[in-house]
Amino acid sequence: MHAGGQSREALTVLDDLRRRGGSIPQLWQLMAEIFESLGMGQATEQVLREGLKLHAEDFLLSNMLANHLYRTDRSAEGLAVIEPLLGLQDCPAEITVTHGSLCRAVGRAEAARQDYEKVLAGFPKNVPAISNLAGLHLDDRDYTTAIRLFEQALALDPKNSHIATQLSHAAFRAGDLQKGWRHYAARFGLTENDPHAIAVRRVFAQPLWQGQKLSSDQTLLLWAEQGIGEEILYASMLAEAQKLALSLLVECDVRLAPLFKRSFPEITFIARRMPPDEKPAQASLSAPLGHLGTLFRNSFQDFPKQSSYLKADPQKTAEYRARYKAMTSGLVIGLSWRSKPLRQGDPKSSKLAGWAPVFENGKNLFVSLQYDAPADDFAFAKSRGWKLFEDLGVDQKTSLDDFAAQVAAMDAVITVSNTTAHMAGALGVKTAVLLPASRGLMWHWFDACERLREPQSEPQQKGREDCPWYPSVTLLRQEKDGDWESVLHRAQKFIQD
Repeated sequence: MHAGGQSREALTVLDDLRRRGGSIPQLWQLMAEIFESLGMGQATEQVLREGLKLHAEDFLLSNMLANHLYRTDRSAEGLAVIEPLLGLQDCPAEITVTHGSLCRAVGRAEAARQDYEKVLAGFPKNVPAISNLAGLHLDDRDYTTAIRLFEQALALDPKNSHIATQLSHAAFRAGDLQKGWRHYAARFGLTENDPHAIAVRRVFAQPLWQGQKLSSDQTLLLWAEQGIGEEILYASMLAEAQKLALSLLVECDVRLAPLFKRSFPEITFIARRMPPDEKPAQASLSAPLGHLGTLFRNSFQDFPKQSSYLKADPQKTAEYRARYKAMTSGLVIGLSWRSKPLRQGDPKSSKLAGWAPVFENGKNLFVSLQYDAPADDFAFAKSRGWKLFEDLGVDQKTSLDDFAAQVAAMDAVITVSNTTAHMAGALGVKTAVLLPASRGLMWHWFDACERLREPQSEPQQKGREDCPWYPSVTLLRQEKDGDWESVLHRAQKFIQD
């Protein structure tokens, strides 16, 4: 029933069995699996803990609970569940692999490495151990080894989209764009209802466009995928698509439509809807927006030297600019310090309390460009005497066109990796993007620095500071994961330059 899409009905059957005294481990395992698939995290944890009270010896229940705690950023609790099992004689390899993942999440990289190598010593074709070991090398920016191990794991499990996506991201970060794009399609999953898919493949009747020039009576549909930041990033390639398809129909988030229409007046934009708008039926060929990279960005030489490609409303920009300049004798600096949480916490985000170096110059006005900024952050800034202004007249939730005009009004922007970074870069605003050293680093910021894990190797090089997508952006990277202090000191110098 669950496999056939009747998950809630399946839960009713299982719950009835439980109340009538059914207590085999598989009952609790399946209930947890279904709750997890429905996004009901609290219920998932509850049934796993109930099951373990009855079946404390069941390795799979313990492993499922530990993995659930890992996914909810409670890896220390997960270690407490899993560590008592490691010394048992019949402890399966899966438990050791999970222990390694939990160790990696709490910063115990060497312990994680020992776990994976221990498993591989007995089971050299254990795919999770191989791919997780590859992830450790990726954390170390040892791209040669990471890519080799990801490829080895994918050869053993060709339909594993999670591994293929990681391989894609590792190749991008290493600067191998062709290999990165080759595996980037795994973002949609490699099997039906793939749980590891990170993007939704929307089904259109038209054949996939392969980059050929279209005749004047043909229309190309490019459909939206992933989030606002990705849509802005992919829009940097619309001009090239337009040279090959005179009639271009592009889906986008409805909040981006006014901005995109102003920036690309010869392209027809339609709001992304589910189900899709009827207009795509007119198209001859279609492609997801991310497919443009496969066609137009196969080397760093393929990136145009465009200063900007989005155009904010000039009248609104002037109004915001006048308002902010009237509040300061210094510069107007836009700030954004948080991103959406990733699966394991949020290594892309910083705490505003650490931004003291940026606020050193008391003449400057700092304007919050932060989406859903906590009230506590503004209260803290006020208590420190920082000039952090929140413009309540701009709401990113309802109007990204207003937000674009606000960003365009800045003298400079300092932001972590989020939508603000993409918006500022696409508008050509002088911007510093603050990046984690490795964990949480998004593929599109690249890195292109590699070192081998040899004792005699030179110290690790710093990653690239330029941004091929956005020439106005400077990338300021952490020296080590979690170290925002040195990055924020460099951001303060960035303002002065």
